[in-house]
Amino acid sequence: MKLNGALAGALLSFLADAGRVDAVRVRGTKTSAMDISSVGNLEPMEPRQLQTADFGQLTCNAALADAVCTPLPADFAGVVPCGVCYSMSDFGGARAGETLTMASGLNVVGRLDFPDGSKVTIETPSVFVQGILSMSSTRAVTGEPDVRIRMTGDTNVNFTPEGENAGACSGGACNVGPKAFVVAGGQLDINAMPDSCPTWSHIL
Repeated sequence: MKLNGALAGALLSFLADAGRVDAVRVRGTKTSAMDISSVGNLEPMEPRQLQTADFGQLTCNAALADAVCTPLPADFAGVVPCGVCYSMSDFGGARAGETLTMASGLNVVGRLDFPDGSKVTIETPSVFVQGILSMSSTRAVTGEPDVRIRMTGDTNVNFTPEGENAGACSGGACNVGPKAFVVAGGQLDINAMPDSCPTWSHIL
């Protein structure tokens, strides 16, 4: 299953603002991909809305689909550089089940890939996707997601776009509120079911 990045980001933002849910899960019928949850209450602060500015693909990511992914650096501080692909493959082996705390947020400017079998918990006040955030899972659903993203904090977060999108936010940065999951010019590629499984959408 692939989620359109803009729609997924809008959905997560809406649910957080509504304050009606504690977790959003994205998974297929027979697989388990990820869990996005909140630490503490989702109390709406300042109203948030979709930005009217256009965010495009960064030119430094033009060859990103063909880039060779390297394991996440041991000193990773939360930013995936443009044009670079990091893989969470180590979290399917020796580091499986670890919790990573990213106090300054997770900013995927390039690509961050969670291959099948990755097991990790990420604690962060924000997730920005300006490149590609990809995940895949083929195992049966057990009620325990392999990848957990726990949104922390209750203060507003500022998002500063990169490259050609730098002028998309007035003043250089957008106030995206607390516990922000923002997809700006990037995409979410979440495959929770085999490609051979048929899917469909109702057209009203």
